[in-house]
Amino acid sequence: MAGSTVLAHCPAAGSPQFSLIDNQPALLVSRLVQTDDDTLGMATVGTWLDQPFLQQMATNTGAEQSILTVAGQRLTSSMATPPTVPSAPLDAQSTFVTLDVARQHYYAAYSALTNNARPALFQAEVALSVDGLRAAKQRALLILIASTGLVALLGVALATWYVRRLTRPLGELTQVAERMSRGDFMAPIPAFSTPGEDGRLPSPFPFLAAAAERTKRIRLGTAITILPLEKPIRLAEDAGCAFYAMKPSQ
Repeated sequence: MAGSTVLAHCPAAGSPQFSLIDNQPALLVSRLVQTDDDTLGMATVGTWLDQPFLQQMATNTGAEQSILTVAGQRLTSSMATPPTVPSAPLDAQSTFVTLDVARQHYYAAYSALTNNARPALFQAEVALSVDGLRAAKQRALLILIASTGLVALLGVALATWYVRRLTRPLGELTQVAERMSRGDFMAPIPAFSTPGEDGRLPSPFPFLAAAAERTKRIRLGTAITILPLEKPIRLAEDAGCAFYAMKPSQ
C-alpha cells in the first residue's frame, strides 16, 4: 500500500483485520508505537487482496482464489475470466458449488472472512478445477467398457471354439449314421484323437444291430472292445440289443 492510500480510520491495534478501502479488499494490521514514557502513535501496514496477490495464492495452492462480498458480489479473483454472475449470499451458500468459467468446470467452497466478533465483510472462494478429474473419469469409463467388451468377445470366441470342438465329432458320426441308414455299410466310422467318449471308436454293437437288420450273408463281429474304456451297464445293454437283432447265421 506504501502510503498511497489515506485511511478514514485505523483498525484497532491487535489482530489483522479485513477492510474495504476504495472498494478494494485489504488486510490491515496496526501496532502502537510507544516509548518508555509515552505513546507516539499507531503504525498500520497492510496488503491489497488484489488479483496479483490472489494469483500468487493460486500458484501456491493449485486452486483459484476469489474475494466476494457477503452479498455475493465478486470483488477480485485470480481467474483470468472470473464469473460475472454474483454468487449466492453467504448464509445461503452450500458447502460445494459448481462453477462454469470459460468452458472450464470448478468445485468451489466458501468461507467467511471475519474480524474477531464483528460481522463478516467478505467471503473467500476457493475453486478447484475438475476438468482433469472429469477427463480421468471418462478415460476410466472407456477403459472399463473396452475391457468388458474385450473379455466378452474373448469369452464368446472361446465358447464358440469349445462348442464346435465338441459338436464336430458328433456331426461326423451323424453323417456316417445317415449313410448307414441308407444301406452304405462301407462308410468309415471316424476315430478322434480328443479325450472322452467321442475320442474312441463309437460302440460297435448298435452298428451291428442296424447292420443285422439289412443283411443275411455278411458275417458280423465286434473285433476288440476294450472293456476298461467302456461303461459296463451301457456296454451290456448295447451287446444285448445286438444279440437280439442278429440272426443265428450271423
